[in-house]
Amino acid sequence: MGRPPTILYATTYAARVSARLRQLRAEHGFSMPALADHLSVLGRRVSLATLYAYERGKDAGGVDLPLELIPLIAEAYGFSHPGDWLPEVWRPSTRRKTPSDAGSSSMHSPSGGIPRSSNDILDK
Repeated sequence: MGRPPTILYATTYAARVSARLRQLRAEHGFSMPALADHLSVLGRRVSLATLYAYERGKDAGGVDLPLELIPLIAEAYGFSHPGDWLPEVWRPSTRRKTPSDAGSSSMHSPSGGIPRSSNDILDK
């Protein structure tokens, strides 16, 4: 039904929000026009070009999602709380290294370096 979604290594929170928008739309099987219609029913008209720009995000030449759309996106996808659909904020560990940490990544990522998802973060 279109090209497969591109997996994006998002380095900024805004880029992860954009990736999450794409993911939700794919998971729910919404076309872009269907999402635009749904948001219109919820009280906010958003053009297709603008929705595409939100999904691209500022880092990829689009625009960042305005804060006032967060609750409408949650409602459109059936979340009970406006922030439930947003990606988690990743914070590097502030725990001091101990000798038992020798050989482990300073970022606590199995792949080493910056985690690619919240599942890559190991809480030691």
